[in-house]
Amino acid sequence: MRRSRVTASDVAKKAGVSPTTVSVVFSNRESNGIPEETRKRVRDAATILGYRPHGLARALARGRTDVIGIVLFQEAPVTDPDSYFLRSILNLLLLDVLRVKRNPLLFASLSYDPIDPYVLADGRADAFILISPEKDEPILGFLEAQGLPFVAIGARAEFRHGVTIDGDNENGVASAIEHLVSCGHTRIAHLAGPVGNWDGDIRREAFVREMQRRGLTVPSHHIVNGAFIMQEAEEAALSLLTRPDRPTALFAGNDNMAIGAYRAAERLELRIPEDLSVVGFDDIEHARVLSPPLTTVRQPIAEMAEAAVRLLVQPALPGQPESRSLVFPTTLTERGSVASPQRQGGNVHVPIP
Repeated sequence: MRRSRVTASDVAKKAGVSPTTVSVVFSNRESNGIPEETRKRVRDAATILGYRPHGLARALARGRTDVIGIVLFQEAPVTDPDSYFLRSILNLLLLDVLRVKRNPLLFASLSYDPIDPYVLADGRADAFILISPEKDEPILGFLEAQGLPFVAIGARAEFRHGVTIDGDNENGVASAIEHLVSCGHTRIAHLAGPVGNWDGDIRREAFVREMQRRGLTVPSHHIVNGAFIMQEAEEAALSLLTRPDRPTALFAGNDNMAIGAYRAAERLELRIPEDLSVVGFDDIEHARVLSPPLTTVRQPIAEMAEAAVRLLVQPALPGQPESRSLVFPTTLTERGSVASPQRQGGNVHVPIP
């Protein structure tokens, strides 16, 4: 015979309390002054009876699910080295959501292996974290129209229901160019991120502005737009480094692209930093194990991920009338990939992770 499902009333009877008390104990709400001894008695009774709270019913009763939907926008599989920065953010979010805030979550991935994120917005999730969406990503407008709160990491815009979180790209680029110029570089090229990506566009514009501010010419062919991935950056770097007026330094839109520049230098037997200086952006773990270690602009990804979760679980965000945009400071981390420009040949051995 099939065993009937244990109900809250069964637990209440065994614990000697009301069904309402059982509901409050197993909700995410404060226990409204219920003594710890009573709460322990309820939990013990539930364990003995094998009671499992009905999450959906509880959510419907409260008018919300407390589920956070996470949507990752990427150009490579999440296990690919090119996804290291996004994967780092995702891992931090999962840690914060599941182990600290204890909110359930649903996950969707776009761009590489699409899972329709709109499924998450049909009532299964009532708040969202978007990781590195493009400017024209339709789900942004969809969430706005539905009035669903969200946080977009790697974005810079004004939304009615959303908050954007980003690193200070402008200051990061300025510090990178200042460092290269102070070392004597004037022919600096930019491996730029994709057009239409917030970070890619801001870093590209900041690069041009900082070069012009210092009276330095930026030939159009010294800016190559591409994806934030190693292979594409390697080919772009090869095209720059085989020109008669090849740059003495490359500023890469992210660390993946900087690794692509390292690979191009190895193929051309250029030494870093003696023949070519390279600066990246993000400060992923691989930046420290390159040979030489990569000089790069660091973003505080742990703080950014924590802020995203905090903004969604705090009660003030849903229905917040004024939009917000949080910009976290960036800092230049100087390592071994930058030196004064020299005209030398030679071989280079560059271990690539």
